[in-house]
Amino acid sequence: MNRIAMKPSVVATAEALALRELRKLVTEGEGLQLEFKRKATYPEKIVRELIAFANTEGGTLLIGVDDDKSIPGIKYPDEESHVVKEALHHSCKPALAYHETLISISENRYVIRIDVPPSPKRPHYLTWERSERTTFVRVFDKSIKASKEMEEIVRRSKKNTNLAITKSSCWSI
Repeated sequence: MNRIAMKPSVVATAEALALRELRKLVTEGEGLQLEFKRKATYPEKIVRELIAFANTEGGTLLIGVDDDKSIPGIKYPDEESHVVKEALHHSCKPALAYHETLISISENRYVIRIDVPPSPKRPHYLTWERSERTTFVRVFDKSIKASKEMEEIVRRSKKNTNLAITKSSCWSI
C-alpha cells in the first residue's frame, strides 16, 4: 500500500476523533472553562469570553453550538474566523494567545473550536470602539466585568498559581 492511499484514512480518523471529542464536550455543557456560541454575529461578546478565559483558568469556546447543546454548526467558517481574529486584533490588549481548530460535522457544516490557556500576560482588556478598557473574568458559566480590585487579583494571580479566586470573596452576583 502506498503512502498517498493512506492519507485519507488518517485524515478521516482524525476528523472522527475531533467530532467525538466535540460531542463529549458539548454533553458537559457550559461551565467555568467552556462556552458555546451559535455564530460570531456579535464579535465583542466572543472577545469578552476569550478575555475572561485568559484572565481566569483558560477555556474553550465553540462557535457553531447552541446553548441547548445542539450542534447546528456554521456554513462559512472562514468568515466567522476572520470576524473573530479582526475583533481580537483591534479590541483585546495585550494580544491574546489562542489555538483555533476547525471541526467538520457534516459535508458543509463546521464548528470552530478556540482554546485559550490561562495567560501569563493577564489581565487582558476589551477596548471596544473607544470605550473605556474593561476586563472580564470567568465565574461558573458566565463572563463578568471585573472590578479594579479583581483586576489586581488577576494581575497578581499570574505570579502565584496558588491564589484562588472565589465568587464570595470578590464580588456578589
